[in-house]
Amino acid sequence: MREHRRHLMGRCGGWLIAAVVLGLTPAVLADTLKWRQTSVLQTQGQTGAVRQGVAIFEKGLPATMTVQLSFPQPPANRELLVVSVTSYRFEDGSTLQIQGRSMAKLLPEGIPIKGESTMQGEVIGGTGRYQGATGTYTMRVRTDISLFTDGTLGDYFGEATAEVTLGK
Repeated sequence: MREHRRHLMGRCGGWLIAAVVLGLTPAVLADTLKWRQTSVLQTQGQTGAVRQGVAIFEKGLPATMTVQLSFPQPPANRELLVVSVTSYRFEDGSTLQIQGRSMAKLLPEGIPIKGESTMQGEVIGGTGRYQGATGTYTMRVRTDISLFTDGTLGDYFGEATAEVTLGK
């Protein structure tokens, strides 16, 4: 019986080693990322804006971030389509990029109404440990933050969760 088990383990172990050598291991790795972020407006024009700030991912992992906002069409019915591409850069040089779309409600003067909203989008890439990243994310956003409040680092706050798949 012992000899049979040793023979079976030897055969299975051989298959496992062959699978690893031949690259037959799973091609993807999935993970859930959670983070909080804040930023401030750097530049703004008729067709877009740039925000810069910081994000803190789970376990205290910091990243700097740049948000490229574009307004691909003029406002209609007091709403403005906003497309955002956010790039996170981590201490090890890795990057992660997400892209989302949202509708900003506007006051009669054309100024965005401050408050809370939800945005959904896609994970569109990365480098280093996030090379080939894809997936989806959801972010709760607050734009009614005052820079004059103690402890505030930006005039915007976001809290996000992403389901990220890393390719081989």
